Amino acid sequence: MDKTRGWDYMCLALYAFAGLGIEALLAFLIEPFLYGGALSEWSVLQNIAHWVITCILWGVVIFLLIKEAKCKYGFDLFENETVSVDRCGRMSDIYIVRVIY
Repeated sequence: MDKTRGWDYMCLALYAFAGLGIEALLAFLIEPFLYGGALSEWSVLQNIAHWVITCILWGVVIFLLIKEAKCKYGFDLFENETVSVDRCGRMSDIYIVRVIY
């Protein structure tokens, strides 16, 4: 029996939101201290560095979220399931990524 509750998915969503919030910490707290100026005063190279760091951190957060969902909740995002739906809304065999229902 699946014991996953709505709160479990809410926690994963909050972790994802916190992962996106890392960019705010970078852009408005850490990087202005490192670069010695506000976001609008950064050079092109500093903007590129910001986005490279942000993308790497988002990738780490995504990896950790997928791992947490699979290990703790048994939710495998990349598991294929056969779902049957044709263009008229009737059932037929197609493969889709797991859907939360």
